[in-house]
Amino acid sequence: MKKNMKEAANKAQTNPNENAAAAVIAAAAIVEPTATAEAKPEGQPEPKPEAKPAKKQPKQEKNPGDAFEDAQLAALERQREIEAKQRELQHCLKDLENKKKLSEDRSKFIDTLDRLEEAEKQMNPQDFESKAMKLTLHSVNEGTYRSDFSASISNSGLILEFIAMLKKKILAKIEELEAALVK
Repeated sequence: MKKNMKEAANKAQTNPNENAAAAVIAAAAIVEPTATAEAKPEGQPEPKPEAKPAKKQPKQEKNPGDAFEDAQLAALERQREIEAKQRELQHCLKDLENKKKLSEDRSKFIDTLDRLEEAEKQMNPQDFESKAMKLTLHSVNEGTYRSDFSASISNSGLILEFIAMLKKKILAKIEELEAALVK
């Protein structure tokens, strides 16, 4: 083998048109390292050979199709994240709409409570029949705007008791709505 390498080196020197591969082979043959034995003193441990850094694995070149697949996977992952955020936003929107309705209901109860307190101030508990207030019950026919008269109460004591009972119920409902709004 050495003989073939030397011949290749001679050809490369004599014929400059030889290919570069022959010149490289020839150069390798000439510069071939030789093993030398060193004498070591007795009783001394043998020196450890120096650790050579591990050769890095050459990166595999990615196929253009692989890059496309990676981009598709990344886009798919982003799409999933977007859909998850959209579901979360839809849930928050439903919760917000529900709280808006609860707030509107609370406002109606507070308005009714204010009107009941005004009515209570107008009542005189000593009057048997109140001239300022009358509690009337109507039955409504379904599908029409007309109502039929059912009953009327004008006793101040009964009306005041009814207002007090309604105020308690309304205050309890307002507290319930406020607790739901805070959640």
